Amino acid sequence: MKIAVKVVLIIILGGLVPVGIFAFLTPGLIGSLQAESFKAIDSFGGDVAKNIGDKAEGYLFKSGEQTVMKIAQENAIYLRALIKAKGIKTIQELASDPDIQALGKHTWYGKEYVWIAGVFGDRDWRLLVHPLGSEVFKKHVDHDLKWYDKYPDLRPVLEGSARGGTATQNCGYYTFGEVYGSPAKKYLCNVPVGIELLDEDTGQMIPIMTGAGAYLDSYFKDITASEQLPGKTISDEIITYVNSAKDSVKASFSKAVSQINMYLAIAIVVILVIAGIATYLVAVVVSNPLIDLAKSAERIGKGEINVEIPHRGRDDEIGVLAESMEGMRRSLEIASETMKEM
Repeated sequence: MKIAVKVVLIIILGGLVPVGIFAFLTPGLIGSLQAESFKAIDSFGGDVAKNIGDKAEGYLFKSGEQTVMKIAQENAIYLRALIKAKGIKTIQELASDPDIQALGKHTWYGKEYVWIAGVFGDRDWRLLVHPLGSEVFKKHVDHDLKWYDKYPDLRPVLEGSARGGTATQNCGYYTFGEVYGSPAKKYLCNVPVGIELLDEDTGQMIPIMTGAGAYLDSYFKDITASEQLPGKTISDEIITYVNSAKDSVKASFSKAVSQINMYLAIAIVVILVIAGIATYLVAVVVSNPLIDLAKSAERIGKGEINVEIPHRGRDDEIGVLAESMEGMRRSLEIASETMKEM
């Protein structure tokens, strides 16, 4: 094999092998880095989405609870002033007064309503004015209406409003009905009016309360026009942005891979160009002079001892070899002349 070919092979192998190894390992390394990046983004995004969604939903429900409380308190203030202005003394007068009836049956947000109630004893809270009308008037919530059987989590809310036979401000949730096919929690608040009225049937003075309630989950679902609570909606929105970020990261990795492949292609072209230049230089500097010297040696071997040895003026190994061959040629020339003289 010619020297030039060997040199070229050495250059190509020396350059392409590392490039090939790098090209082989790069996709795996980038793929692993991309997978780890996605894992970190998913973990961080999921935590952020959950925490922000939970906090946002908590703030929204807190705001809703405060709204229900505010409505109940404002009704209590208005009812106290109305009772005093009308000179109402008994719960029977209260229940039959048209203005009180209108107040007690007031609705808000389309389906939410308020009511007027009285405390008839320890934990004995009863409705006086309600959208259901006379069918609930003075009825015991547990014994007569059996509401605690239907809505067991309503008990602590209502009994807490009449603990010790005293009208006590109390709020809480209980499950009542469904919203979008799921059990709905209703939030209600009972607020003391600060007035006691006579029950003509028993002669008992009854502390008066007013209250309001709302399906907060229904309210927020209606606002967002979604079957899921706003916290979940917010979480889903964040996850959407996280997925968008993942798409951007994926595009960046793809761009990086394309750039690396381009650089690898450039490197291969550069290696091949260098190999071509090296081939030319080796041919000009080494191979061709050696071929010239080989031809000169061949002519000398055929008896042409007067042949001129090329490249003797070079100051490298080729020049040294040429001078050595010139010395050999001269020795052969002297020996030939001596033999002729004999």
